[in-house]
Formats: sequence, C-alpha cells, structure tokens
Amino acid sequence: MDTLFLTSSKDNDFFDDEYIIASVDGILEYSPANSFSSEYITLEEAKNKIKSAGYNENFDFKRLKNFNPEAQQIYDWTKKTPRQIENYCSSCFDIGANPLPFLRKLLGDKIIIYSTTNKFNFEKNKHCVFIFHNVNTNLVNIKVYA
Repeated sequence: MDTLFLTSSKDNDFFDDEYIIASVDGILEYSPANSFSSEYITLEEAKNKIKSAGYNENFDFKRLKNFNPEAQQIYDWTKKTPRQIENYCSSCFDIGANPLPFLRKLLGDKIIIYSTTNKFNFEKNKHCVFIFHNVNTNLVNIKVYA
C-alpha cells in the first residue's frame, strides 16, 4: 500500500485528499487536505489522525510501502531522521567534535551505545540507540533497540 487516505475526494485529485504515506526515509508523513505540503509525524500523531478520521487507530503501518519501524522510532524520540543524526555525527567526527553530548540531550533517558566495531552487547528491554562509527571513513550508522 502506497497511501493511507484519511479523506478522499471523488475527482481523483490528491490536492483535496488528506493522507499518510511513509517517506523514502521510512518515516510517516502527513499531508492535510487542500495542501501542497506534508510533514513528518510521530506514530502517536498518526494514530490520532486515523482515529479522528473515524478509523481504527491500530492500523499496521508496516503495510505502507517504505515504512521503517526503526527510522520511525528514532523520529518519535528525537524529531530527527536517522539520516540527519548520521550526518550530524559524521560532520562532528570530521571536525574532531564529540557528537555524544548533544545526542544524550536529544535522546533523554535512552541509552546511547557508541562503538567503532559492529559487535556489542546490550541489555534486553532497554531502549537504546547504537551508533557505529567507522573511524576510517567517519561515516556513521545508527540502529534502534526498543
């Protein structure tokens, strides 16, 4: 499924429709009716919009093409996309700055695991974000465990 229509016009004109899609980044994106713009929304906001439209709020968002639960979780926690956080970390490493203090502030009580290897142990049932830093390229990948 590409699009979850909350309201739909009869003339097949998307401009009149209110809908939710999953962006190429895997995050839910909401477009209000009669608008050319859209915005990322949290999972909770999406459920509320579905409920307000008169539908069951327990919709399985995995049915939406491109939806990525990990990317959505990061957005829900930070209001940032994983790519934004990865680019921020890479930029910090490029200039010799430490990105972790800002990430700790951004993520609050979530555990941040930083590693230069792809092997790690974490305690199950803990919300954590794993940041893998390739010291040769300064590229960063992030993964969520919730």
